[in-house]
Amino acid sequence: MIKIDEYSSILPGYMRLDEVEKSITTKSNKDMLLYMWLEDNYHKLNLEEFDFIIIDIRPDCSTITKNAVVVSHSIFSPITPSEHGFSSRDNLLERFNEFKNEMIDFSYLTANLYFIANMVKHNTKSSIEFKKVLHKIDDIIAIFPHKELFNNSTLEKSL
Repeated sequence: MIKIDEYSSILPGYMRLDEVEKSITTKSNKDMLLYMWLEDNYHKLNLEEFDFIIIDIRPDCSTITKNAVVVSHSIFSPITPSEHGFSSRDNLLERFNEFKNEMIDFSYLTANLYFIANMVKHNTKSSIEFKKVLHKIDDIIAIFPHKELFNNSTLEKSL
């Protein structure tokens, strides 16, 4: 864990997480490994110092993702104003509920699933139609506008 400042620390990602995924796939309690690791290392890592921990993962149903879901209180997943935006939301909701039902002791899974409308433009037909529907859906908690400034700044850094 790397301390950034008085208020935040970071545990960097691991580029070979796919190898970890393969190695734990056949283990018993494979979906609870992060939970058990955090419990075992709670005091050693001084986790009581933190108000919250953010885990950035892919929105898939891999064993790594399931481990993150088990230790989470809230899950935020982006949806975009595209052909697949709402279908990906529906798919994730279905898979999340299936996972909850698969748990031997579902009381371990306490996370709430929320969605964030992301990359919403102010002037395209798809975004305008998308925004009309958003207010009807309770689990969409925020709208993040599309920002070209972000694309430009990251592009400049990569050149």
